[in-house]
Amino acid sequence: LDGDGYGELLVGAHKNDDVAVNAGKAYVVLGGSLATTGTVSLSSADIAFLGEVVDDEAGTGVGAAGDV
Repeated sequence: LDGDGYGELLVGAHKNDDVAVNAGKAYVVLGGSLATTGTVSLSSADIAFLGEVVDDEAGTGVGAAGDV
């Protein structure tokens, strides 16, 4: 996403209930954030996408894309 040479990490949590039951959530951690520690807490993810309604299940389908 940011072209820094490090692959981003996308984590899906399709049963997340922050907005509504099973609305889901997808977390994006930029690769540079992982370069120094190798670990990260999802609560400090760089970007998060939330499903909007019951059973949206955002984050169900995620895949590898490297540094985009």
